[in-house]
Amino acid sequence: ITEVECVVQSFAPFCFEVSMAQIPETISAALIAGVSPTLALQSTWAMHLIATCVGGSPGLMTGASGTVAIALMNLVKNHGVSYIWPAIILAGIIQIVFGILGFGAVVRLVPYPVLTGFANAMALLIVALQLRFWRVSADDAFAGDGRKLIVTGHSWQHFADGSTEWADLSTSVVMLVEAVVSLIICFALPRVTKIVPSAFVAILFGLIMNIALVKNIGYSSFTVQDYGSAEIVDLYTMFSSKHRVPINFETLEKIYLTSIAVFGVSLIETLMSSNILDELSGQRAQRNRVSLGVGAGNVVSGLIGGMGGSASTGMTILANLSNANTRLSSFVASVFFVLIVYAAPVLVNHIPLATIAGVMFYVAIKLFRWRSIVQLVAALLPLRARETLHLDCKVSRSDIFTMLVVMAVSLVFDFAIAVLVGVVMAVFIFVWDSSNRIVIEKEVIEEEGTVTYNISGPIFFATAQGFIDIFETEDFEGDPEEVVIMLEGANVYDWSGMKALKTVHDRLADLGKVVALASISPSSRQLMEKNATMWAGVSFLEVEEIDEEMTTGYSTVKPASTMGDSKTEYD
Repeated sequence: ITEVECVVQSFAPFCFEVSMAQIPETISAALIAGVSPTLALQSTWAMHLIATCVGGSPGLMTGASGTVAIALMNLVKNHGVSYIWPAIILAGIIQIVFGILGFGAVVRLVPYPVLTGFANAMALLIVALQLRFWRVSADDAFAGDGRKLIVTGHSWQHFADGSTEWADLSTSVVMLVEAVVSLIICFALPRVTKIVPSAFVAILFGLIMNIALVKNIGYSSFTVQDYGSAEIVDLYTMFSSKHRVPINFETLEKIYLTSIAVFGVSLIETLMSSNILDELSGQRAQRNRVSLGVGAGNVVSGLIGGMGGSASTGMTILANLSNANTRLSSFVASVFFVLIVYAAPVLVNHIPLATIAGVMFYVAIKLFRWRSIVQLVAALLPLRARETLHLDCKVSRSDIFTMLVVMAVSLVFDFAIAVLVGVVMAVFIFVWDSSNRIVIEKEVIEEEGTVTYNISGPIFFATAQGFIDIFETEDFEGDPEEVVIMLEGANVYDWSGMKALKTVHDRLADLGKVVALASISPSSRQLMEKNATMWAGVSFLEVEEIDEEMTTGYSTVKPASTMGDSKTEYD
């Protein structure tokens, strides 16, 4: 009993604040997809509960998300809401298979500049999305506008939307005061005590202030009820006769593209949120289990009539700021969400939207990587200016450029597209830089009639042609007859690299040189032995033979070993 009491005392305030903050976000997802908020609310608690139990990352908050809603929008418009559920189930199954096959490790390919750009863009977007509360539309707004997966500036559409008016001056001022008070409480309370989460106190204080003060003095402020009712009237299921769809090839043809889109955006946002959580909490999540958890959550969400979802970066940061970084906290939050939505919709509907906006402003400020601004300035300044300003935090300009591109694409288009663009950019920049790292040092021993080429750097598709071009025929006709290509500082990474090395060998051999390859790294040898036929007739020197001949002098380069004769077997 004591342990249960401790859990309740520790997690109840946190669960309340996360649930309160997540309800407007959930309703927003429903409005984007063009469905009833009921579906989004069902998705949030189902994904929360299942993802945590199956193996989601500790402290990772999941639920209905705007990115998934965007992917579903055309399906709803063209085929109706009933096709959401098989699409979400199929997307969940793909995510489960993705996790089972161990592909969650691909998140390691996401470089830090991309992660920083994602976090900064998410923080800016969180701030921008809170401003929509100052121009609230009615419940019947979820009629769907046919938005495609990629639409320029959709994240900022509410600024230019002419269908609804901004709140009047008095309401705007009241909401601004509520948001500022909420923000101040979030920052100030942790300096006094950390027993009660500051966001919980801010939401509770805003609720009391709105009911007891604002309305009594004749002013008004938008609440959750003005944005979309939190009450669930009916528990939809895909098995009800009203919403049942045939399970056949025709249905698959209608949903498979949407399922792939949901799989992609949900997985990318989830893994990126997990990365950010790892950095903040110092824990390391198991990416494959995270993919399994979110996939299972989407399957169950589809079975009970939800609209699926992904991890919520904002809610995850809010949980982290409340020191709720365990699976138990995520589980209790899901239970609390169900209780609030089903048992206390009246209380939820009276929470001021501005108070929630203030809490989310606090989350955005904590999420933004402020040091990246200093690093941006340092990258743009010359060395003398950096020394004058004592800016010793410069990073590569290409990394800063990648970060800015990810931020721009995230804000203008979509987060999933931005991450893919950032990874492709980082790979291209790395390949471009690596293509200039081949170094060749020539050492001629005239009395021994031997020339040694010491190669260092990566030999792969980006450096292969440059490596070949260095060994021009006319430059080597006057060299000694015996040639040793030392690969001690080089690594062969792919077919292109092997082909380039073989081309250079043959080019020198055609000039009548006696050529041998020496000091091949274990990884390069393993790759080359798998294609032993390419190296037929090529001479190789072992390390012992090189050491011996370095002391006695080269007499003759002989085929000391051939590829495949090594005693070590490689698979």
